[in-house]
Amino acid sequence: MNSREFGKMGENMAADYLASLGYRIIERNWQFGNKEIDLICEYNDMLVFVEVKARQDTCLEHPTRAITKRKKSFLLQALNAYVDIHDRDEEIRFDVITVLLDKNNAPTLEHYESAIIPEA
Repeated sequence: MNSREFGKMGENMAADYLASLGYRIIERNWQFGNKEIDLICEYNDMLVFVEVKARQDTCLEHPTRAITKRKKSFLLQALNAYVDIHDRDEEIRFDVITVLLDKNNAPTLEHYESAIIPEA
């Protein structure tokens, strides 16, 4: 499986996982210019934005490290645009979900709530 296919599988796993917890997926791969948010969900009167990072090679750095300051800035710009365009006013959270292959080549998912926080 190439990295693009694995990334798509990771997004599907993340969406299924969130749905199983009661999240309502309202957008997938929402774009604002060249910026994209993987998943946008509603959960307990909260708007939850989710960045999904999937990696097949466990020798590489942890996928959360792939969220650079620049990537974080892009994600937060897209979040602000979504909120403005859709006139949303509920509480907002930005999570990260990682999908990694374990030592048996089985994908494992980790969910980091409030992983991306705007700097003051």
